[in-house]
Amino acid sequence: MKLITISLLAAALMASSLAFPTHAQAADTNATSRALTREAVRADLEAWHRAGLSEYRLGDRASNFENAEYQKRLALYQRLQAEQATATAR
Repeated sequence: MKLITISLLAAALMASSLAFPTHAQAADTNATSRALTREAVRADLEAWHRAGLSEYRLGDRASNFENAEYQKRLALYQRLQAEQATATAR
């Protein structure tokens, strides 16, 4: 009896997940609407390099993201990003 109840519950859950796939579609649509252009990605990468953050890549050694120099470069990168966003919005 208990096995039948568990089987029925599992079947009901599977059926309900197949009946409502709209959540997955909404997520795909949202991701598509925010897709970046090649130019935007290149501009962001250029800002990353101009700010000097490429020196802080993760690799064989762990980077110290708390030090003042990194924070200064991060602030520059964020400023460059904001400038790009402003220029794009115009």
